[in-house]
Amino acid sequence: MKALLDNFQYIESEIHPPLKHKDGLVNKTINLSYDLKIDHLLIKGEVNLFPLFFNEKQLCLPSQRELNIDFKNIDLTRPLFNTIEINNLHTNEQFSLEQALLTYLIRTEHQSLKEYLKTDDVKCLINDLFLENDNIHNKVIKYKIGRNSPKEDNNNIKEFIKNKNILRLDGNQMLNSSSLKEILKEIDLSYVDYIEEPFQSIDEWNSFINDSDDFKDLSFAIDENFKSYKYKLDQIHNLKAIIIKPTRDLSISGLFKLHQDISKQNHSYQIILSSSFDNEMTLNTLVFIAQLFNNRHGLGTFKYMKEDFKKMKYERDTQKLIGYPLIENIIN
Repeated sequence: MKALLDNFQYIESEIHPPLKHKDGLVNKTINLSYDLKIDHLLIKGEVNLFPLFFNEKQLCLPSQRELNIDFKNIDLTRPLFNTIEINNLHTNEQFSLEQALLTYLIRTEHQSLKEYLKTDDVKCLINDLFLENDNIHNKVIKYKIGRNSPKEDNNNIKEFIKNKNILRLDGNQMLNSSSLKEILKEIDLSYVDYIEEPFQSIDEWNSFINDSDDFKDLSFAIDENFKSYKYKLDQIHNLKAIIIKPTRDLSISGLFKLHQDISKQNHSYQIILSSSFDNEMTLNTLVFIAQLFNNRHGLGTFKYMKEDFKKMKYERDTQKLIGYPLIENIIN
């Protein structure tokens, strides 16, 4: 079967407020949209090109105008669901094609989906991404540390704990041992669910918790180093969660494979899906896939772009992000 790619367009989306990064600000993300025709169906496709993660000059898809697709031996845990042979695709492009293929399989009610997805469930729990002047009580909050002074972070954390919030702290590899100790000074660590990669080195994390009884029970979440350590997770002490940005790390088939492996091996750590300032279609797919992993997910970038997302909603009281059926990705 032949599938046709057409109508490639670059689309810029604003980020509100701009994202602080090192000494500057990131105020927009880029998306490559296209149409994919399979049989009589025309399906919308999009590739995330968030500038901190992706380079549009490395794209392969725009040079492809025709694809050979074979649905005889579908395997959702293999790249491109074992339906297309194409070389040199980056993960964000693979995610894009798999997103379109998933829409097609839902539309044609393919049996292979039933093992993984409930196609009528488009809600997932997320942790709140802390925004300035937000007064939050009794929630699971993701709070980025290291962007303010250690004293300011320490005061904010104490205020969150006073309001009975559970904290997921994100260090973005911006800290050293002394600054993290200052941030956590006199903090009740029972309210800290985990810390995402506070240091550039995993070894520094292992030393941090091994060298002090005060921090020996502090839990860790891997994020930026996932690709480097995905086959060496047993080397990370107190690993509680793995944060995955699917358009950067695994794509959709990789998530299906990960779910399959975890189900067999009975791992104790959480899998948390995170967004990479994806546009609405891709973020909606992440909401859809999140049902595989029954956790609170890190899809809070929705709040930076929600003014442009007309179909998705967020219930603040329940902390649920509500999407729409993937079948709506079909143009006609």
